[in-house]
Amino acid sequence: MSVPPFEGNFNKLGSRRELPLLLAVKEHDDMLDSSKLKDSIKSDMKALRECDEAEAKFAVKERNSGSLTSSEEEARKRNLKKRAAAKELIDENVEKLFLYYKCFVEIRSAKFSMLVQSYCQKVATFEKEQLIVYREAFHLGPAGERLTTRFPEKDAEENEDTTHGTGWYFVHAYRFELCTVTGMRGKTLETFEYCRREHLRQEFPLYGYAEAQYDYLSNHIKIPKGVDVRTMSDMFENFSLIMYLLPSIRQHPEYQLHNALTHITPRNVPFSEGEKCLMVLHSMPKAVQLEWTKDHPKKPIPVDLTSLIIELQPILDKYREEFDSKSQKNQKNQGGGGGSPQKQQQQRGSQNGTGGNSNRGGGQGSKFCKRCDKARKANPELGIPDSVVKSHDAADCKRFDANGKALPRRGGQVHVLDTDKGTPLSCRKKRKKKKSKKSKKKKKKKSSRRDRSPSTSDSSSSSSSSSSSSSS
Repeated sequence: MSVPPFEGNFNKLGSRRELPLLLAVKEHDDMLDSSKLKDSIKSDMKALRECDEAEAKFAVKERNSGSLTSSEEEARKRNLKKRAAAKELIDENVEKLFLYYKCFVEIRSAKFSMLVQSYCQKVATFEKEQLIVYREAFHLGPAGERLTTRFPEKDAEENEDTTHGTGWYFVHAYRFELCTVTGMRGKTLETFEYCRREHLRQEFPLYGYAEAQYDYLSNHIKIPKGVDVRTMSDMFENFSLIMYLLPSIRQHPEYQLHNALTHITPRNVPFSEGEKCLMVLHSMPKAVQLEWTKDHPKKPIPVDLTSLIIELQPILDKYREEFDSKSQKNQKNQGGGGGSPQKQQQQRGSQNGTGGNSNRGGGQGSKFCKRCDKARKANPELGIPDSVVKSHDAADCKRFDANGKALPRRGGQVHVLDTDKGTPLSCRKKRKKKKSKKSKKKKKKKSSRRDRSPSTSDSSSSSSSSSSSSSS
């Protein structure tokens, strides 16, 4: 059964803020792995658990037998000192965890500090594993002997009953149990992991980054020009190392309520060898993929990344050489035997009758807007002239969409074309205002000149009269 592709927004790691954060967190995790700080904390936690278990054994023996020997008392004191030392080491190293993470995330540490304060340092009700010392009731025999048969109905009694045959006695024991407690969680390894995970979730406001990124790397990304196959494979490997930091759609608190999400495989895990092979193969040009599958008819799906890189590189080099040679031939044919781009543009312009200049308003070039033409045919009352239709291409049209509907412009206003001229009415109004202002300025200048030099006007009038008389 094939799994349908992820349907949703593609939250790719190309923004200015997400990718640097992931790289910083990955660097922090690498530092923790090299320093063995987490391993040290886990080792101290194991020692603390052993000390707690030893203390429970001493407490159980004291309650069952009534007292401890002197050697057992000394061993109990040494165990308590060891427990205190382990607890101190755990607190010190956990504090380093919180401090190092804030240093790596830098400017985003304020949000992380708020999370720590609200989750770790406030009173709340939560579940916690604790060591519990409890007691169990057993039957007394007819002669008062202690039987090994349980008497669970008397577990809640406060005292023992020494009646022969019907009495009971208590035996103390211990166990680790998950209890509901009320208090502050404090700073532990578990609370650190929660705060860091919640911090990343807040920095990535949507769920499904892992699935969308996996789909993008598997089906959409293509190898750039000048990049070899090994470099592309290294890029996929680097993404594989940070996938565990991306929030998955399966981490959504209500993902089970949405039937469309239950079939999606969580992708916040490193890529397998086969997945990386398919990513590398699908990132190649289509011709390169077909050439590789022809060479491997029995194994169309690659499984060995090293051999795939070696096999794809010569095929990619051959494809690029052929593509470059074809593009050069096409440029020579279109440019009339070569020459500079300016000369080629002038030659193409002379053939089109435009003199090499782009036809922005003349309407006699090779440009033609299908959108404006469609709107003109659908609404003849608009009176869109040919000069507007031939002034631009459909990709540059700012008046109508692909369906011939008017596009909103300037705050939602639609510029309706005038029936007389192919310009928006709002633009015509603005031009009229500008022309009226210019004409007023010209009139003021003329009037000021006339007032300043009246002789020139007289001489000009006399000269005009003499010229008219001579002509007569």
